[in-house]
Amino acid sequence: MFFLAVAFVIILLLYIASKNNLKCKKYLTISVFVLYTTYIILRVFSIPITYGFTSGFLGMALFISELIGFFAFAVYIYIFYSPKKEQIVTIDISNPNLPSVDVLICTYNEPVELVTATVIGAIDLEYPKDKLNVYILDDGHREEFKALAQELNVNYITRSSNKYAKAGNINNALKYINSDLFLVLDADMIPKKEFLKQTVGKFNNPKMAFVQTPQTFYNKDIYQYNLKGKYYSEQDFFMRCIEPARNSKNAVLHIGTNTLFRKQYVDEVGGYPTTSITEDMALGLKLQAKGYDSCFINKTLVYGLCPFNLKDTVKQRDRWCRGNLQVIKDFKKEFKKKLKLKQKIIYVDGVVYWFTGVTKLIFLVTPVIHILTGIPIINYDKLYLIPVFFALFFGQIMLSKRILPEKISKNYLEFFYNGNIYNTVMAPHLTFSICRHYMFPDIKFSVTNKKIEKDKRSIDIKDTWFAILLLILYIFSLYVATKNVLSGKLYLETFYINVFWLVYNLPSLIVAVKLGFQKPRGYDYIDIETNEKINVQANSQNYTVKLTGRSFNAIRIEIPKVIDSKLKNGMHVTTSISNIQMEGILQNTNKKREYEIIFKKDITTEEKLAINRNFIEELKPYKDNYKHNS
Repeated sequence: MFFLAVAFVIILLLYIASKNNLKCKKYLTISVFVLYTTYIILRVFSIPITYGFTSGFLGMALFISELIGFFAFAVYIYIFYSPKKEQIVTIDISNPNLPSVDVLICTYNEPVELVTATVIGAIDLEYPKDKLNVYILDDGHREEFKALAQELNVNYITRSSNKYAKAGNINNALKYINSDLFLVLDADMIPKKEFLKQTVGKFNNPKMAFVQTPQTFYNKDIYQYNLKGKYYSEQDFFMRCIEPARNSKNAVLHIGTNTLFRKQYVDEVGGYPTTSITEDMALGLKLQAKGYDSCFINKTLVYGLCPFNLKDTVKQRDRWCRGNLQVIKDFKKEFKKKLKLKQKIIYVDGVVYWFTGVTKLIFLVTPVIHILTGIPIINYDKLYLIPVFFALFFGQIMLSKRILPEKISKNYLEFFYNGNIYNTVMAPHLTFSICRHYMFPDIKFSVTNKKIEKDKRSIDIKDTWFAILLLILYIFSLYVATKNVLSGKLYLETFYINVFWLVYNLPSLIVAVKLGFQKPRGYDYIDIETNEKINVQANSQNYTVKLTGRSFNAIRIEIPKVIDSKLKNGMHVTTSISNIQMEGILQNTNKKREYEIIFKKDITTEEKLAINRNFIEELKPYKDNYKHNS
């Protein structure tokens, strides 16, 4: 206990002193790293290899999991200790020497209303119109998309097959376009007007191959929608913190969309690789292996949709996991011989991340196995481990608060708590993905669904059965552990360690189970919250109502109590959008005095532009705890 008290005091003092003192920050970093190294060394002597095969095997599995965590922590310090701050170069769009840009909007099975908003966002980009071309790359061969392209006066490209999926779709388009630069957008990713103004300038660097911007989501993710409490967007930490840190090592990960490329260099490496289901990561690695530069601009310049439910989230992560493992295998020549050491470290860490699903699963089941079977997984005679572990736990929290970006450090406990939830939810699924990758490497992947079924409540047992089972075992293990320690069958030290982990992970397991009970979304697409008043005309009467949300083809309103009886479900109404009269039908939502006005589908081009531009102008992240310059 004396060691623990001294370690806590030293770490706390260094944390306080390091706020405005780089030398103390360095000492804090070294202290925590030395503490972690000491813990790992001591753990070697606590592996129960003399307790039999089962104990030795489980003990070694747990130790290897901790060793992976140690590597990840070392890289974490490496990339976050002194990250590069990327400066935005804003161009003058009146400059006659600007490069030409083609915008490629990739679509396969998304609704036409969704893609319409993206196309209109691309049309409205602030850039010389004689140097900007917009293309719909339709891998779904749909007549309505061809008609949309003609209606909005943009280009349309399709092909006879869907070979190589998105990579094949883009490679096909590269044969027809001849711009200096091209922007890749997924079907749901709507660019802000200033996107090109704030990214094209980076290509003044003749070695610049691509500029990546973050994916920012305007809808609630599965945690924010189905759960109460404060949850940051699950992907924000990678998009707004990890990517900028990777930027300082020229190891930016191309994330498949919101990326501006120099066409010459993409052609030089043969276009998008077609051997991986994450062709985006593969292309970025090949360009960096060629010695070209990449850049990440940490600013919200595009808005899109994240998966609507657990099922689609799991499918998306499965594709990412297996794709990342494929890339390192298929492009090992580029990785081994052409990447710099600092880039190799970052890419290896990126691959190791996907194995943290396995390590997290081991951490989850270890206390249950020990309490219910009595099999030793750690040699609990080594009591010196307990104070070292808790000192390290505290040290990691303090160091993270100091080296992570300010937006995170101010809300670190929330971030820490949420992070454990996200890792717990995905642990069994990522473990399964890794097994599938090595056992069935040629298995097909699924495209992320971008359409939800209105008002449909669902229960996803398939993706939550393991969490349900583990939750039951956790509750039972707490009971058994308490019973055994009171009867003297369980050492107090063993009780402390195992119950600590049971209590630590229990809330996350509860969340994992709750995510399987999907609440109805209520609307075709996620709305944008507003507070303005609008006029609605019905039966030759004008009514002032509160506008509470917008969508691609609808708006949501709240009706004052005094006129509630005058506006009824199914009524034909008219309202003004950007000074254009729009007709629609009033429909009830799940809330009292709340309606949505669904606009008719056969609207004019002028009406289509008005409603979508109105929607785009109000786009904002649902929750942006980690915004930088956005």
